[in-house]
Amino acid sequence: MFLHLGGSRIVMNDDLIGIFRVELAQERNNHNLLININKDGCLSSSNRYKSFVVTKSSILFSPISSSTLTKRISSSV
Repeated sequence: MFLHLGGSRIVMNDDLIGIFRVELAQERNNHNLLININKDGCLSSSNRYKSFVVTKSSILFSPISSSTLTKRISSSV
């Protein structure tokens, strides 16, 4: 199954590691970790993102809330 993250972003459910509120990315330790993982070294602090999704190969930001994304996974099983 697939999870639609908004826009043109879709990930396979099997590749998901976690779905998190974007506020967690702003905390100091999490922010540093995400910057180290993110290849271009920049994170958007834009209000247009409500969540971020960690997959086996990347970190993706989404305009959809983490609770809505979680419900989408639950309803697709």
